[in-house]
Amino acid sequence: MIIAPMSGVTNIVFRKLMLRYGADLVFTEMVNDRGVVNGTKRSMEILHIGRDEGPVGVQLFGREPDVMVEASEIAVSRGAVVVDVNIGCPVPKVVKRGKGAYLLREPERVSDILRAMKERISVPVTAKIRKGWYSDGRDGIRVVSVLLDAGVDAITVHARTVKGGYAEEVDLEFIRRVREMADVPVVGNGGILTVDDAVRMVEFTGCDAVMLARGVLGNPWLVEDVRRALSGRAPREISKEEYFSVLRDFLRDYVEFKGQQKAFRETKKFISWFIKDLPGASRVRDGVNRAGSWDEVWYIIDRYEKSIDYRFFRGRRKEWKKTNS
Repeated sequence: MIIAPMSGVTNIVFRKLMLRYGADLVFTEMVNDRGVVNGTKRSMEILHIGRDEGPVGVQLFGREPDVMVEASEIAVSRGAVVVDVNIGCPVPKVVKRGKGAYLLREPERVSDILRAMKERISVPVTAKIRKGWYSDGRDGIRVVSVLLDAGVDAITVHARTVKGGYAEEVDLEFIRRVREMADVPVVGNGGILTVDDAVRMVEFTGCDAVMLARGVLGNPWLVEDVRRALSGRAPREISKEEYFSVLRDFLRDYVEFKGQQKAFRETKKFISWFIKDLPGASRVRDGVNRAGSWDEVWYIIDRYEKSIDYRFFRGRRKEWKKTNS
């Protein structure tokens, strides 16, 4: 159970929440190799890993072997237990610089990067790829072969094409092909929004782990629910009190980590994710977005909790359960 690197999301507060609910490994946001080497403020902020956090990986995006090596050494010195090479980001501003998914077109460069990193750092070196540029995945398979020859320690497969972005249907057959050819752990990724999505991916592909991303936004219980489902257990019932307590604790931790001013701006999206699909969520979201102070945000959340006449929800979102007890 791995939490994917997500820009603007997987900071120390979010990572600690995911670890608390059972994630085995969490990642920082992906970070530019040159930003790390140059010590830019934003890069160093991304690489902030707490001493008591638990297992945290760092994902680098870059294209020059020597810079990637230096950045990976810095990441390890900051506490990374694994360094991942991004070969799958489809964002245009990354791809046009020859990084991320663009490397699917340069397997020889991928080999040079992996081999150089393996020679210089002691922690596992992994890679996250997409299916490829083309629908048949032939370029993706070619890169997988290169990664295996270079001694990669694990491969995460996002089973969509680069051009398909995040809307394309996930190709589970492609993950299964990689699992059959690889002698290292294969992690399935893409489109896991529910427990059923994760179980279907594991059962169909035989992947060794799953990497969760958008599905855990506002729903840290998904990690726990997937683990229970894979062991044949039903989801645990979550009380309304626990639900809102987790939200409040997350906000308090965010303030402690980033200060009130930054937290006030940045946590509004997290609040929106937490209340998504709940009764009256749009009204509450609008109120939070218009709020002028933390006191007003707390008041809106307190009033919202009291207004909900549901006692329990379980497992997947939208499965709220009324009770008369």
